[in-house]
Amino acid sequence: MTSEEFIEIWGNVELRQYIIDKAKDRSRNKETQEDCIQEAWLAISTCPGCADMESLKVLAEKAIYSSYWQWNKERLMQEQ
Repeated sequence: MTSEEFIEIWGNVELRQYIIDKAKDRSRNKETQEDCIQEAWLAISTCPGCADMESLKVLAEKAIYSSYWQWNKERLMQEQ
């Protein structure tokens, strides 16, 4: 994905709100939400530029899920 394509996608209000909502659904912790959002945008930035909006949403949701469970695993290990 080129930087121009990414800027165009990043400007999509529907996708941005979708990512924020999914991060909030996953965690109440603000820092965790921010990490999830960043991971989602990182995943989106590495996908081919020809991906449609539904594919980007699925990719973002998978990245958020993965990021949250990574954070949760680290938290659980620290508690032990």
